[in-house]
Amino acid sequence: MRVGVSLGDSLASLYGTIGALLALHHIHANKGEGQYIDVALYEAVFGIMESLIPEYAALGHVRERTGASLPGISPSNTYICRDGRYVIIAGNGDSIFRRLMVAIGRQDLADDPELARNDGRVKHNSRLDAAITAWTSQHDLDDVLRVLDAADVPSGRIYTAADIHADPHYAARDMIGRFELPDGEPIELPGIVPKLSATPGQTRWLGPALGEHTAEVLAGLGIDATELAALKADGVGPDRRRSAEETGRPRPRGSRLLGQRLQAVHRQPPDEEAGRPEGHEDPHPVVEGPRGADAHARRDAAGDGVLRAVYRAADRASSTATSSRRRTSGRRSSTKSRST
Repeated sequence: MRVGVSLGDSLASLYGTIGALLALHHIHANKGEGQYIDVALYEAVFGIMESLIPEYAALGHVRERTGASLPGISPSNTYICRDGRYVIIAGNGDSIFRRLMVAIGRQDLADDPELARNDGRVKHNSRLDAAITAWTSQHDLDDVLRVLDAADVPSGRIYTAADIHADPHYAARDMIGRFELPDGEPIELPGIVPKLSATPGQTRWLGPALGEHTAEVLAGLGIDATELAALKADGVGPDRRRSAEETGRPRPRGSRLLGQRLQAVHRQPPDEEAGRPEGHEDPHPVVEGPRGADAHARRDAAGDGVLRAVYRAADRASSTATSSRRRTSGRRSSTKSRST
């Protein structure tokens, strides 16, 4: 089932972090060397699929969409209440199930021997969900929680963003931070997880303003201030947020010119391709940008670690390409000398 958040990206980043920590431990504990950490989005999601493959391999069972219920565990689901809010109820323990059925007025189901154990309840999961929904839909969420709490049945409200924002526990745990955007507009963002006792961490930077680094990045591609001003005058700039597909209008001439310029900067001469090391296939073209102590000092002062890493990678790639061209040129000179 697809969820409405970028779950794969988040999981892959966590697995990548775990891998980095394991690699560091290997260096410190075993006097090992650094190593590559390979994480794929689909593998990160696959890693939390529990018994998906064992069920298929052993029984030939293919899981299908089950909504919010847990396959093989019954009853355990989310149920709508009279006020339109949702409650999650976990009545899958044998004794808990009996208390739940008594609490919702279904003594007949509580006494049904076929429903006494989980394997029997799984066969009638839809029937049980319908019975629970019939009860919750007649009561508001707070009343449902009060009755279930008195019956000692595990349950809880499904939080909305408004619930989270008003919950004092979230506030006590510093899980909602209050900040200001570059233009002074206030904004609230999630706090830091996990919380370390000695170094709990904090959000120090919200990211750049829209277009903050445009001039710097384009300068690295050889576009000077005069040409950038001409592009902006022709309709290219950070204020043009909507694409041609969204507006239904063709891209402005400046956008086409910029695209042509980027293609020209990225295009590599044939002799550079010939000078690559054997077996090296780099699909990303080398971009030669301004280098030198002054340029690096300006980027360091900006504190943009990602941009520094990109420039350094480009510098190394450019140096490699330059060496390759020199080696290629040397081979051509030797060949020409021999032929003369």
